[in-house]
Amino acid sequence: MMKLYYAPGTCALASHIALEEAGADYEAVRLDFANKNQKAADYLAINPKVRVPSLVTDQGVLSETPALLLFITQNYPTAQLAPLDDNFALAQA
Repeated sequence: MMKLYYAPGTCALASHIALEEAGADYEAVRLDFANKNQKAADYLAINPKVRVPSLVTDQGVLSETPALLLFITQNYPTAQLAPLDDNFALAQA
C-alpha cells in the first residue's frame, strides 16, 4: 500500500485529490509542520528535502507534485485523470 505524506495548506492537496479520484489504495500520513514533524529523522529518511508531498510506493519514493500526479494518472488510467494518449494534451493538463 502506498503512503502519502502531506500537511494541510500545502500543494500536497493536489496529489491527495488525485489519489482519491483514482480510487487508489493508500494511507495518508499527516505531518504537523508547527511541531516540525517534517524534520524528524524518520521523515528525513523518506524526503531529505523537508517538504511534502512524498509518496512512498513499492518502486520507491516520489517527492515532487508533477511526478506524483503523472505517476497516479499513469497507474490508474481508468480514472481518466488526464489524457494519456496525447502527450501534448497531457502536458497542457
